[in-house]
Amino acid sequence: MLADKFLGNTQVLKRIFNDYNRGWCRKPHSETVHAKYVDESLEMFKLVCDRIEFEE
Repeated sequence: MLADKFLGNTQVLKRIFNDYNRGWCRKPHSETVHAKYVDESLEMFKLVCDRIEFEE
């Protein structure tokens, strides 16, 4: 199953987290992009939670 491959692939999750980190954590942002930051943060943390559930 494709979802299992994604959830089982640590490298994919690391790449997603690194992209998030580079995009949001290394430079200041204006308040105009706050909603986008919140949305992307929720998506990223959902992936992490899904991965944790997959491991259990």
